[in-house]
Amino acid sequence: MARSRSRNPDDDPGAYLGSFLTKWRVNAGFSSQDALARRLGIGRTRITKAETGEEPPDTRLLTDWMRECGVPAEQLTEVACSLARHREESIPTWFRDFPEVERIAHTILSWHTMVWPGLVQTPDYARALGKVMGHNAEVAERQAATRTQRQEILDGPNPPELVVVVDMSVVRRVVGTPEVTHGQLGRVLELAERDTVRTLLVPGGVNAGHVGAFTLASVSGRPDVLLYEGMWDTVTTSARKIADARRNWERIRSTALPASESTRLIREIYEE
Repeated sequence: MARSRSRNPDDDPGAYLGSFLTKWRVNAGFSSQDALARRLGIGRTRITKAETGEEPPDTRLLTDWMRECGVPAEQLTEVACSLARHREESIPTWFRDFPEVERIAHTILSWHTMVWPGLVQTPDYARALGKVMGHNAEVAERQAATRTQRQEILDGPNPPELVVVVDMSVVRRVVGTPEVTHGQLGRVLELAERDTVRTLLVPGGVNAGHVGAFTLASVSGRPDVLLYEGMWDTVTTSARKIADARRNWERIRSTALPASESTRLIREIYEE
């Protein structure tokens, strides 16, 4: 069953612009959407869709909206600049569409060589990674919140099957502090107890996965989607790249330890 889309101004540019359209309308004295629709000579539905982000206004509607609400052009420029900064800081450009894919995927396969993937990260672990990358506290906090929000799919009524495969070094790598790393391993162990989540370890040594981390998401009735995290991170539905990723996934998976053995090793390190 597909999950309904939540239009959040924090991660939806249409909803972000819509929040300003609403504010401008109300500030101009149009207390209802009907009132502005009558002034503009259009149906109320167009106003509703513009303000919710479902259907952002075209150039003509936006121009008429700003004129009737007395909004100077400089304000739209400020909104555009603010949106660009916010989107780049909270969700990287190359990643913008992938959270939506995760929400409706029935299977997610994730391979990482250096750190735990975002879908299993604790907020502390995510913050620590942000700081290592040189982000300030505000940006690191926003990224941690974004990852926590993504993880809601694991607790919903129709969670995807999640298979996380990591290099053995990920388990022992300290991120932030030993306490942060200990909490992260605890989170992984908690998720490993769920029927819909499997965590597998690949013993040390070079394997097919060392070309870079990637995640494959499968959605019913749609092409698979690949998130590749390399020198140039990208989200793609390219059939050729998906096929290459699946071949690599099978090679990596074939070298991984069984789930029970992987969980035992993670627990040993957690208890050290």
